[in-house]
Amino acid sequence: AFYYLYAGIALRFSASILVIVFFLNIFLNLIESLQSQLVDASDRDPLTGALNRRRLDEYLNEAIDRKRRTNTPASILVFALDHFKSINDTYGHAEGDRVLTKFVELVVAHSRRLDKLFRLGGEEFMLLLPDTPLSGATQLAVKMLSIIEKGEIIAGHRVTSSIGLGELAAGESVDEWLTRCDGAVYEAKRL
Repeated sequence: AFYYLYAGIALRFSASILVIVFFLNIFLNLIESLQSQLVDASDRDPLTGALNRRRLDEYLNEAIDRKRRTNTPASILVFALDHFKSINDTYGHAEGDRVLTKFVELVVAHSRRLDKLFRLGGEEFMLLLPDTPLSGATQLAVKMLSIIEKGEIIAGHRVTSSIGLGELAAGESVDEWLTRCDGAVYEAKRL
């Protein structure tokens, strides 16, 4: 611009370009931030903040790939809050929502950052434990049962959970793994 135009015009042209670049940078950062928030919102349950089913297959398939390639163990815990319908009936749906939120807070607070918590639906959740054999998952399940029961989720009311767990077996598919763990949680609820 300075080579082809008069100095005053070139200076205004350069200043205009700088202002445009400045505001363009602000807008691009804002759009990137909003996009990140939208992606995060689409992957999370709006009530509890747990990951939703949309991301479940991705993480489970990743665990299966790691098992196949490096024989790295992975386990899952499937939680079902006991008698949740009676909590809603007795205390109301707003309190039921608060119970779900508090439950998620307790589980996340006592899990590793590596672990992923998913809301499967209603009062059912699943905690994916990468790099964890069955023995480690069992220890965590026992610890979680105690934490949930002692967690004072509702004052004066004991909230408990049933847990089904299972380590990924070699050659097992996502559906087989989930079905086996779902069966274990239903058996735990029955008992």
